[in-house]
Amino acid sequence: MVQDILDYFKNPDCLKGDNVFNTQKVKLFWTSFWMIMVGNIAFSILIYGIEALGLIDTDNHAVMDMVKNESVYFILMAAVVLAPLLEELIFRAPITLFRTVDRSDFRWIFYLFALAFGAVHISNYGVSLTTILLLPIITGPQIVTGLFLGLIRVKVGLLYSMLFHALYNGVLMIPSILFVKYFEM
Repeated sequence: MVQDILDYFKNPDCLKGDNVFNTQKVKLFWTSFWMIMVGNIAFSILIYGIEALGLIDTDNHAVMDMVKNESVYFILMAAVVLAPLLEELIFRAPITLFRTVDRSDFRWIFYLFALAFGAVHISNYGVSLTTILLLPIITGPQIVTGLFLGLIRVKVGLLYSMLFHALYNGVLMIPSILFVKYFEM
């Protein structure tokens, strides 16, 4: 399954599977989820390395500001409900409108949506020359997540890409909330 996912990313298509949420789609969903979590560990190491060089400050990140300043209910509503719903409608719903284009053209459309999803998240760091130059690295987790969300959207369905996105945000946000709100000194 991992190799199938990697092969899809090399040459994505817009051929949707059947409308049944079968065991193959469940396997695709969860394999994708664990792949993205492992990928986030690698990106985190890279991003914290960049921070150690003094190029960015992850403490001045919009999400961390929200975690520090907003209620737990607001954070969960924004990150686990609203963001997945709105971002999937903007960045994944339109993907299947391109079913009729040539497969090689669809590949670029698929990549463009993933890149746009990542680029929007640059605002988490604040726009500066440094963040623009580091855009592919510091938004790498969101770009890669955009690829996985696109895969889930095309092969499993829009509702499941929303669910995947909500689960992803929840798994990342809940430990942050616990640490910042309850354990940070």
